Amino acid sequence: MSTYYTSVENMSTYYTSVDNIIKPAVFSLLDGVGLHLEPSCHLTSHLPLVSSPTPVILSVAAYLVLVSLGVLLSSSKNSTTSSSSPSPSSQTKRKDPYWLAVVVLFHNVFLVALSLYMCVRITYEALVVNKYNVWGNAFKGEESERMLAHTIWIFYVSKLYEFMDTFIMLLKGNLRQVSFLHVYHHGTISFIWWAITFHAPGGDAYFSAALNSWVHVLMYAYYFLAATLPKEPSVRSRYLWWGKYLTLFQMSQFAANFVQGIYAYATGSYHSGISALLVGYMVSLLFLFGNFFVQKHFAGGKKKKSA
Repeated sequence: MSTYYTSVENMSTYYTSVDNIIKPAVFSLLDGVGLHLEPSCHLTSHLPLVSSPTPVILSVAAYLVLVSLGVLLSSSKNSTTSSSSPSPSSQTKRKDPYWLAVVVLFHNVFLVALSLYMCVRITYEALVVNKYNVWGNAFKGEESERMLAHTIWIFYVSKLYEFMDTFIMLLKGNLRQVSFLHVYHHGTISFIWWAITFHAPGGDAYFSAALNSWVHVLMYAYYFLAATLPKEPSVRSRYLWWGKYLTLFQMSQFAANFVQGIYAYATGSYHSGISALLVGYMVSLLFLFGNFFVQKHFAGGKKKKSA
C-alpha cells in the first residue's frame, strides 16, 4: 500500500514540475499574441482540466503521438498485406470484430445523446434563463450563468472524448479518413474550448457551442446509421443520401461562426482575443472543409465517371 501512495506522490510531483513549465509558457505565448485569458472564471476554475492549460496540452500531444503511431502501424500492415500473394478471402473486405462494432455503436449513440443535451441546455440557459440576444452578449460571470458555464465545461471535455473518433478509424483500418483536416480539427478545437471555459464560458460563446452540438447530433446519427445499415448500395443511398448536405451544413455553421466572430469583435460584446481567434479558426475550417467537399463530391466524382 505504501508503494502505491509513493507512486502517486511521485506522479503528482512529476506533473507539478511539468505544469510549472507548460503553464507559464502557454500564458506568456497567449499574452504575446493578444489572447489575454487571465484571470480565470470563478464559475469554472475549480472544475477538472480547467485551471491550467497543461492537461489539454498533454492530451493533444498524446493524441498526436498515438495517431502518428497508429497511422505508421496501419500503413506498414497494409503494405505487408498487399505485397503478399492475394487470395479470394484476402480480397474480401475485412469485417470488424464484434467488440469494435459494439464500441462504434455505443460511441455514436452516446454522442448523439450528449450533443442533444448540450444543445438544449445551453440554448435554454442562454436565451431563457439569462435572456441573451442571438449575438452581442457579454459574459458577466453572474450566478445566473453558472449552469451555462458548467454545460460549456461539459462541451469542452467532450472535445477531448471525441479523440475516440480517430482511434476508432485507426482500429477499423480507415486510414483515408484520418486526414489532415480531421486531425487538425480534433487537435485544435479542444484547446480553443479550454481557453473559453477558462476565461469566459458564456456570453456569445453559447452560440458556437449550441450550434456545434446540434451539428453533432446530426453527424453522429449519420455515423450510427452508416455503421448499422447493410452494405448494399441501394439501401445506403436510400438512407444516407443526406451525407452531402451534412457537410454543407457544417460549412454553414463555420460561416455563421465567422460572421458572429467579426460582429463580436467589432462591437466589443465578447472577449476581443477569443473573438479574433474564432474568426481566424473559422477561415481555416472553411478552407479545409471546402477543399474536402470539392474533392469528394466534384473532383472525386469526375474521376469515377472517367474511370
